[in-house]
Amino acid sequence: MRPFPWENLLVYLGNVAVITVLHVLLLIGVGLILGILIHFLSHTIRTYAGSIFPRWLYAYLMSPGVVLHELAHSFFLALFGYEIKKVKLFQYKPDDLGYVAYNPPVNTFQRIGGLFVSFGPIVVGSLVIYILSVQLLGTGLFKGAPSIVMGNGSDLLSALTQFLEGILLNTEQILSRLVAVREIPAQRLALFIYLAFAIVNGMDLSPEDLALARPGLILLIGVFFLVNVLTLWAGGDLIGFVFMLLSRLLSGFYAIMVFVLLLDVALALIVVPLGVVFGRKARR
Repeated sequence: MRPFPWENLLVYLGNVAVITVLHVLLLIGVGLILGILIHFLSHTIRTYAGSIFPRWLYAYLMSPGVVLHELAHSFFLALFGYEIKKVKLFQYKPDDLGYVAYNPPVNTFQRIGGLFVSFGPIVVGSLVIYILSVQLLGTGLFKGAPSIVMGNGSDLLSALTQFLEGILLNTEQILSRLVAVREIPAQRLALFIYLAFAIVNGMDLSPEDLALARPGLILLIGVFFLVNVLTLWAGGDLIGFVFMLLSRLLSGFYAIMVFVLLLDVALALIVVPLGVVFGRKARR
């Protein structure tokens, strides 16, 4: 009897691992990277802006972002079947402005959902800023963003390159429309800036949020790997096909996240120097 070709199996599994990494980057990796950057910038803004105003005043000014943050958690918790025990959308406590109490995950579906529960405030916050830009500024900033043209579905590196180029192209379209805007009523512009600032403030994720995301991310990568082991052997690429279907939607949404990231940078450039000069010594 001929020995089993273990070397071929190891080579195959190695190829599957590489393809899985590319799939993760295509479907969730770009969003996670943008989300983490938004989180750290929002945390910086929250720290320095919170040191300028009295804590009670800052808490109430930022309450729209707190409410949206907790609503986003609640939505994804319900979507993935978590048992929600109590929701507090806003309260004035220096270190706990709002919370959602829920039972720990009990199955794989809920553990994977923990990733989306954790980053829900960034996802929902980005979408709400988009809606506000259209409703208050009337610019249609994100309307008609060009779609990316994907190449050969089997060439994942090429697909990733084109995907990133599509995100940058969409972002350029958004910024060009924003620059071209004229005669925005001062009241609407001021309201947009205030609400966007409050929402960005609410995109700061707690240590508990980040801890909840870790098992879900690991499990999702494991699911991707298992699906690839089973489908690539037969000559198919199920996850790559799903990405092809979602690529236009993802590139547009990630462009919105890039826009929010740039908004974070602009706010940080204003708030951090003010916090350094005028802020209290004891920061939150």
